[in-house]
This record gives sequence, structure tokens and C-alpha cells, in this order.
Amino acid sequence: MTSIGLVITKDKIKIVQLTGTYKKLCLFKTHILDSNRPQAELVWGIKKFLRENNIKTKYICLNIPRRQVLVNIIELPPLKRDLIAQALKYEIEEHIPYPMNEVYYDYQILGDEACLVEACLVNKKKTNILLVAVRKEIIDPYLQLLSQCGLKPKFIDVDSFGIINLCLELFSKEFKQKTVLLLTEGSESIEISLFKNENLEFTKSLPQRDKSHLIDDAVFSEEIKKIIDYFQTSTEGFKVDKIILTIATDNLVRRLKEELGIQTISVNPIASLLSKSGSNFKDLASPEITPFSCALRGIKEGLLRIDLSPMKEIITKETRKAIYTKTGILATIIFVLLNGIFYLHLAGKERKLQTIQTVIAQNKPAINKIMSQRTQLLEFEKDWTFLCQDQTLDVLLELSNILPDNVGLKNITFEGDKLKELRGRTSGSAASLLPILENSPYFEQVEFSGSIVKHTLANQEIEEFSLKADISKSEK
Repeated sequence: MTSIGLVITKDKIKIVQLTGTYKKLCLFKTHILDSNRPQAELVWGIKKFLRENNIKTKYICLNIPRRQVLVNIIELPPLKRDLIAQALKYEIEEHIPYPMNEVYYDYQILGDEACLVEACLVNKKKTNILLVAVRKEIIDPYLQLLSQCGLKPKFIDVDSFGIINLCLELFSKEFKQKTVLLLTEGSESIEISLFKNENLEFTKSLPQRDKSHLIDDAVFSEEIKKIIDYFQTSTEGFKVDKIILTIATDNLVRRLKEELGIQTISVNPIASLLSKSGSNFKDLASPEITPFSCALRGIKEGLLRIDLSPMKEIITKETRKAIYTKTGILATIIFVLLNGIFYLHLAGKERKLQTIQTVIAQNKPAINKIMSQRTQLLEFEKDWTFLCQDQTLDVLLELSNILPDNVGLKNITFEGDKLKELRGRTSGSAASLLPILENSPYFEQVEFSGSIVKHTLANQEIEEFSLKADISKSEK
């Protein structure tokens, strides 16, 4: 596996190529450019390094100086995981002094994310969130430079975080069940981080003294005292068990031990890593630790996994696509195996299904008859409901009382408060029915809705008629 780490500072662009695995690094190459040169020269220099080293990947790991970002550890009330992102949208504005449309940001739940959020909900404890933001005007020029080189960021991280991850991985025993102050050197600053039981509790950045990366022992000793005093005042029973420095003079180690009475050790992360992996590379001076740890994250993720890249959603989709492809192959193999295992079981189910279908076919006439009867009953129920209305029964009763015996009705249709159609025939005069209905208190505006049809039936003159009328409101 090949990983390219790139760190951009105010005066240098540092590139590191790592090949292999975390436990066995096989290749290490570096390149440094003057970041104040014209952009065309920088593009040419980066492309030249990639070409000469036969680097085909289009994704690189990008680190930016700690001094260019805002880092906060904030507390949120107990929330479900899917609500944390929503809550952060409101909290961010309290901790970032820039409009939201001017920054890129990312966050991480500190601690064991698999159980921490649920534990906080149960115990009603607050959730610690690492919030990191950077102004777009800082990142966008870097993205433009990478684009001109034909590259994309695999992630954009803070330089000091890569070194912190390296220390947590290599010296994990020093952090377990302890409170530890860790001092690490970034490309342009010194990071002081407080860990409790391997969880980040506090972090602060201090500017380096000068370009030679020298440390003012008195200044750092005083800063550490202030941090310890603050936590001892605000936290009952607070005690620092150990101080670990990745950059230190013998004088600083001795001074901290004497003034604070705390065990203090100095470590070399890169030397420790290469010793454990059996690798032996040259040119690993302190200034190169930041691009080295940056490229190393491309091989193995650490505890801090911040990504300030606006491209991370796209990269996530591409990564997900590759995972889905590999998973699809494995799923196909599993499917074939399961298909063979359950073949007999499915065959038995199919035989039962065929039996059920045969029984249904045999009883289909009876089923159809029952469904027809059901339909008729529903229609009857509908008509019966209509006839049971008081108004309908009263009108029908009135018609049976006032119409002559020589009138036979074929159809009666109601529509709201109207007698929409009264159709029938009479051996008398159909016209005589108009005054009969109008004299009834139940009907108004009585008139024929169609022509009177006369014909002879059994030597008798018959008139067929169709009437309509309004039902009197006083009789409703």
C-alpha cells in the first residue's frame, strides 16, 4: 500500500511517500519545495516527484498547520447519535467566530463511539465532542494546487493530530488508566494535550520560538503548570501521572521532574515505529515528522480522525463503492452455498404451495358464488340504509296514499332534497297527477321531466310518464 503525505506551511511544502503496512514499512522518500515559489513551479515540482517515484494514486493525505485551525472540545447534553449532528449546527456558531458559509468543519465524538453515546444517555452524562474548523480561504488555495496536479485529498487533517495518533499507537501502555500530558511538535507550533484513560480531555497550541524549533524551557514549564493548576482547581482529585514529550532537551525533562514532581519521559515516535517494523530509513530529522505521520494515517487510522475536506462525501461514496464490489463477490459465494443448503427445504415448501393452489382451484366455483352473494348483500345493505331514513319512508308513504289505484310506479330516485325521478304509467290521464302532487304538503315545483308516451296495452290506453319535484322543506 502506498500513501502520500503532504504538509503545507508558510515557507515549505513537504512530501513523504510511504509504502507497505504499519508493521512493515518498505519505502520512504521525501521531497521539499519552497511554498513561496510561483504556483506553476510548485505544480511542476509535485508532478516531478510523483513521476520520478512512479506514484499512480490520485489521492494524497494533506495536513495543515495547527495554527491555521480552530480546535474546541465542547460538551453536549445526552443525545442519541442521530441528533448530535443537528445539535452541533447550533453549538458551532457559539464556538467559531466566523459565518458558517466561510468555514469547513468536522467533528468527532471523543471516547469509544460504539458505546459512549448510549452510556451517556443511560447515565445522563454529557458527551465530549472534538470540533475542528478552518476558513475556506485557507483550504481552497490548497485544493486548487492539488487539482492542478491532478490530485484529490484523501483527507485534510491537522498536523499535530497525526503525531498524537502516532504516540497513542506506539506508547499505548503509557496512557492506559492514567492521566497524561503529551507535548508534540507540529510544523509551526507545539501542541499540549491532556489525556485521561486514553481519551482527549484538553488541547492547546503554542507557537514555536523560531524556525530552528528550539524550545524555551521556562515558557513550557510555566504553561504546563498553568494547565495542571486549572484542572486541579476545577476537578476534584485531579492528578497528572506522567508527562510525555516528543520534543525536549535534557534540561526540560529534568526541570519538569524537579519543579512538578511528575514522572517525565522523552520519546522519539518515528524511531520507535521503525524499530518495531524492522525498517531502517535515513533523513528522519524532526522537521519531517509531520509529513511522515500524515502519510502514516493513509496506511492506518488513528484515534483522532478529523477530515476537513469538502470532498469527503464524494470520497466516502467512492470508498463505499469499492467495499460494495468486494462485498458483492463474497455475498455471491455465500448465496450459492445457502442456496444448496436450503434447496430441499424450499422444494418442500413448493410442494405445499402447489397443494394449496389445487384445493383453491377445486373450490373456485363455490368461492365465486359466495363472493357474488356478498356483493348482493352489500347492495341490499346500502338500499336498506337509504330506505330506513325517516324522510324517505314518509315520502313513500305519502305517494302510496295520494296516487290513484290506476297508477303504477316503475322507479323512484331521490337526490338530496329532490325527488329526481318518479317514473311510471297510468290508465288515466298523466296530467292529472300534477295537481295531486302539488296539493300534497310533501312536494313543490312538480313538473314532467320527459314527454308523455301513449300506447295501447290489452285494449287499454296507457300513458307512461316521468315526473320530478322538490321535497317540501317543512316536511323534511
